[in-house]
Amino acid sequence: LGVTEGADDLRRLVDALAARLEPLGTARDRRPYQAHLTLGRWRERARGRVRDALTAVTPARIAQRVSAVTLFRSQPGPAGAVHTPLVRDALA
Repeated sequence: LGVTEGADDLRRLVDALAARLEPLGTARDRRPYQAHLTLGRWRERARGRVRDALTAVTPARIAQRVSAVTLFRSQPGPAGAVHTPLVRDALA
């Protein structure tokens, strides 16, 4: 789900966070940041069926104010990634 309003602010936040984490050994993602919200994931073999189901949905604009950011550790596993919250902080 793409983010439009506030995307530039979010991109600056991601850049600032990456700059602070890089000296601690966390590599920057080489891909340019694209503000988004992940609603779900699926295996490659289901991609066509999922795409067909999603094209039947009428798009909607949703406004949501974000008041905090949570930094997660993502650890891949056999049943899918495990996301563990590390730090949560309010946004000004």
